Amino acid sequence: MRLFIDKGVRLGVISLLVFGFLGCAPKSQESAKTSDSSKGTPTASIDFQTTTPRRTALIRKVEQPGTVEPFEETQIFAKVPGFVSRVNADIGQRVKGPVSPVVGSIPPGKTDALGGRILLSGNNPPTGSPASSPNAGAPVQEGEILAEVSIPEMEEEAHQKMEMVALAETEVVLAQKSLASTEAQVASMEALVQESKAGVRRAQAQFERWESESARVAGLIQRGIADAQTRDQILSEFRSASANRDEAMAKLVTAEANARKAGTDREKAKAGILVAQAQVGVAKSEAKRLQAMLGYTKIRAPYNGIITRRKVNTGDFLAPGRVEPLFTISRIETLRLVVFVPEADAGLVKKDTPILLRVQALKGWELKGIVSRTSWSLDPGARTLRAEIDVPNPGEMLRPGMYVYATLEGTLPENWAIPNTALAKQGENLVCFRDLGGKIARTVVQVGHSDGKLTEILKWQTAPDGAWNTPDGNCKVCIKSAGLADGMPIPSDK
Repeated sequence: MRLFIDKGVRLGVISLLVFGFLGCAPKSQESAKTSDSSKGTPTASIDFQTTTPRRTALIRKVEQPGTVEPFEETQIFAKVPGFVSRVNADIGQRVKGPVSPVVGSIPPGKTDALGGRILLSGNNPPTGSPASSPNAGAPVQEGEILAEVSIPEMEEEAHQKMEMVALAETEVVLAQKSLASTEAQVASMEALVQESKAGVRRAQAQFERWESESARVAGLIQRGIADAQTRDQILSEFRSASANRDEAMAKLVTAEANARKAGTDREKAKAGILVAQAQVGVAKSEAKRLQAMLGYTKIRAPYNGIITRRKVNTGDFLAPGRVEPLFTISRIETLRLVVFVPEADAGLVKKDTPILLRVQALKGWELKGIVSRTSWSLDPGARTLRAEIDVPNPGEMLRPGMYVYATLEGTLPENWAIPNTALAKQGENLVCFRDLGGKIARTVVQVGHSDGKLTEILKWQTAPDGAWNTPDGNCKVCIKSAGLADGMPIPSDK
């Protein structure tokens, strides 16, 4: 029985091997035929469609992230040292700046330049701005007081300076009165000079009379008509008249000297008035300087804005050279949306370039505007161009620090371009494949910008010696570079 089973097993195994061999034989033959047929046309599955380079102006879209910044952000420091006596502002508080025709108003034309085109998929933002434009003729009002600093010694010095102003003004009054007194002396001295001149004239007349009489009597004596007694009497009168004349002339000289002195005193009094007035000016300047310094004890808001940082408390001593600001205030009725454009696309962005902005935090929020300004020069570290877009913020939906996504469109100059699919990366080079007399020619290219479908071809190596040439529209380029190699034949049916 055991022998029979072993023989049966052996027969079964042999039968399976035979049938298996017979069943596999047709399949091997079929696969061999298939492999033979595939070796005959190795390029049958490759697409050999060609095109020619064409000149076109590509539309370049630049998409870059950006950030929202306040239109202005000011760090406020204390100018004078002292103790903080009062703090009136805290973070998140709206404060008002000076009211004037310029300060505190949104720059004109910003809303019109953007067209006011805020596009929302949901509800529109509330209208109205927290900052109102002041009247041009309204008086200037100082900004809101954020904090106050106490400096008692400076206040006392200011009072002293005001007293010095009053003292200097009193000196001016005294100098004016001294000038009036000197003017009276000058008038008196001038009258005395006139009186002395009249006395000189009288004395001169008496002198001339007695001089003539003396000469007449001398003649009479020579002729023996007059006696010696008469001569002596006449000579005595003559000598007296001469002395009176000399005295009158001396008085005139004295009177003229006194008049000149009075005139000098008058000029001195006038100069004294000028000096006193100058001292008043100096005293007032010192008083104004102290008043200005006292004005710094009240720390005010420079414009309408919101307090974003506060680093001061009541009782703090504000020492000179403090590095940390007391407050940071931001102007938010108009914001700057800042986008950093890479170096390769910096030439496409300039003032008034259209831009589309989206804010991730505000779902569906879009704004169409224009570039307000650029930095023109690139950042030396990041090699990017700073572009700014002024955006009105009436509903205060935008906040400084938010991320924005910007899309800018620029039209490039016309250039030769081919489809992106025609390019391939091989090693360090970009290449395309040209139809060159029925064979594929691998061609190294230099490319420019791309719009996602077409790529600019600046130069390519089409010459046998490998020289760089400018593309033209006469060469045929394979639209798809996948699977192509240099020297590969192009099928005759292509």
